[in-house]
Amino acid sequence: AAGPSQSVYRLYQQSTGRHFYSSNQQEIDIISGLPESDFLNEGIAYVVAGNASQDLHRFYKPSAAMHFYTASSSERDALIATSDSSYLYEGVAYQVFDSQVAPIGSTPVYRFYDPLQGTHFYTASNQEMLILESTHPNWIQEGIAWHV
Repeated sequence: AAGPSQSVYRLYQQSTGRHFYSSNQQEIDIISGLPESDFLNEGIAYVVAGNASQDLHRFYKPSAAMHFYTASSSERDALIATSDSSYLYEGVAYQVFDSQVAPIGSTPVYRFYDPLQGTHFYTASNQEMLILESTHPNWIQEGIAWHV
């Protein structure tokens, strides 16, 4: 049986220009509510349907204070197995739809990579995707990362 839908929020870190995604309201409140925090809660990035069943894995890179997300278990396993990987596996962030078996009507989430900064960006907004492609030509669109 499908559970309730889940809102995923996007927070923006002003000092780094990076984004953080979470569906955990307590985590969101702590990160955006700390007096020393420079994270702005941008609101709901997307809503995941209750019947999503693909794990979305979250990693953290302490040296750069950034997160990486993947719905690919092989990509997760490769990062975990790489002894010199600077990413720490934080576990499953929330559920999504695998891009290969996404239901009709679901929304694709695109992943971009900035080779100059070594960072990733994720968006479910076609308008935001088009703006990024036209204003940041150095960002490489890696395609659909998952669906919501």
